[in-house]
Amino acid sequence: MRLEKYKDKYYQLYTVEEAHNSGIAYKKDWRNAEEGNYVLTDDNMVVPVLKIKRIGKDRAIQTPTGLFNIDRANTKLDTKHRANKTSFTSKPPSQVIRDRKNANNREIMFVKYFIETGDRVEAYLRAFKTQNIEIAKIQGANLLKQKRIVNMIIDEVKLACKNLGVNYEYVIKGFKEILRGYRTEGC
Repeated sequence: MRLEKYKDKYYQLYTVEEAHNSGIAYKKDWRNAEEGNYVLTDDNMVVPVLKIKRIGKDRAIQTPTGLFNIDRANTKLDTKHRANKTSFTSKPPSQVIRDRKNANNREIMFVKYFIETGDRVEAYLRAFKTQNIEIAKIQGANLLKQKRIVNMIIDEVKLACKNLGVNYEYVIKGFKEILRGYRTEGC
């Protein structure tokens, strides 16, 4: 028997023999399980099904060891340790954001709102439809560190400069001089 923590609660994972000895009934085909059932994993462990839910078009099964796509034939339900147990990828959310090559729709909206307001917190709250200001502060700052987001902002500023008939490089030089002035004056 092994204990696995999921959302501040510990769950028991059993070998087939332990489940049999404990009188735990389980389904051999985890793809046909229901919430509350125990299922046999592809690495021959018996785990509880915590939730069955829809994510987009796909059905998913949540166990203490992770979230698994029921509808993808090549998905294996296993008991390996995962940094992220609530998404199909086992990567932590911060790494998923860092590794993403192209901006998703919410990130595009974030850039739009950030350019409009100049406020990363407000931009995050509007784009990601959350009310949590603390998360918006942290995640907004994280997004502004991503190269794809910075490049989108630069492209938008360049486009705005072009539409106004202003030289982009001239504007940037002006900002740099203003910043230098603040630093030397101690403002």
